[in-house]
Amino acid sequence: MQKAYASPKLLKNTLIIAIVLLALLHVLGLLMANGTDATAFIGFKNLFDLDQERNIPTLYSGFLYAVCAFLALIHASKKGPRFAKLLLSAFAAFFLYLAFDETLIIHELLASPIRNILGIGNGNPLYHAWVVPALIVIIGLYLLYRVVQSKDASSKQVKWLILYVGILGSGVVALEIIGTQLYFSELVYKLGPVMIEEVYELSMASFILYRLNSSLSK
Repeated sequence: MQKAYASPKLLKNTLIIAIVLLALLHVLGLLMANGTDATAFIGFKNLFDLDQERNIPTLYSGFLYAVCAFLALIHASKKGPRFAKLLLSAFAAFFLYLAFDETLIIHELLASPIRNILGIGNGNPLYHAWVVPALIVIIGLYLLYRVVQSKDASSKQVKWLILYVGILGSGVVALEIIGTQLYFSELVYKLGPVMIEEVYELSMASFILYRLNSSLSK
């Protein structure tokens, strides 16, 4: 009998509440700090700003990916086709990388050298140049999905995991590219494109975590 690793209902409600709370704190912090030099307001904004690094939202996002890595590893340890187990282990490593990336801003460190190599300037849709290697990864996921579809021995979990991670990456990259063209002011930018992108990423990561948890059997 299939049993979840944690209560699906409790987990779902917790994940939804966390996303809504972080979004509200993001908005509150921006509005409080707008047009003021008050240290307390600015500190509160930085603590919950979805566009900032090394704060509560990024730590929470990193935690989500770390849990995804843990759950994917549990799936990989169970009986099943060797190819599926290999892919689940690869996804566990990938999620672990994303967990570190969220907290150590590795993707932002890649942006500057990629811009220099490709000659990307201000106003270019690819200005946040980490989207270039991200696009390569997304294409790789699409090709992998085609391969997995042709293998009857591949588990159902692997197929939907590839699909949802591809949707996660595609959405984040698309919203990042669109956001670079919609910058009118810092406040509008962070309340609009930034918030939409970050809430989308948190929602998809939460959904993947939920699915991994719900499909686990003891």
